[in-house]
Amino acid sequence: MSMTRPDTSTFGLGDTAIVATYARYDGAQRAVDTLSDAGFDVARSAIVWNGLKRVEHVVGRETVATAALKGAGAGAWFAGFFGLLVAIFVDTNGIGEVLGIVGAYLLLGAIVGAVWFGFAHWQTRGRRDFSSVSTFEAESYDVRVPMDQRDDAERILGVTRSRPIDPTPAHGPN
Repeated sequence: MSMTRPDTSTFGLGDTAIVATYARYDGAQRAVDTLSDAGFDVARSAIVWNGLKRVEHVVGRETVATAALKGAGAGAWFAGFFGLLVAIFVDTNGIGEVLGIVGAYLLLGAIVGAVWFGFAHWQTRGRRDFSSVSTFEAESYDVRVPMDQRDDAERILGVTRSRPIDPTPAHGPN
């Protein structure tokens, strides 16, 4: 069985053209899917994210107690999985012993996780008393194809060089 590697010569976007620009990623994704469904060689195409930024969404207040609670959950999950592996490979005399082993690992993992996460948050001394989730967002998304395939891509997508196919402005509501 031979492994094929993608042609990385166009990953630098050297000789490519923008055939459409979208305000949302799903629009660019649909365009590439449309090209693919029409038999277009999408192997040398690209979706380029413009104006990339990292957005941190604050989801709540973080205290030593909430950090310890999260740590207990994470520690119990990890240690419980490890305990299950131990119980599988150790000679046990029934389901009671298996549950005992897994339960002991769960409890120990919850305790260690709670102490670890709680102490880590306590060390920040209140400099970061919130929890957050980070995402990457772009202002617009360009669909690029090799220059020699530009006319075919525009025909398949139904665009002209003077008219974008996504009427939503790049800075409009997502």
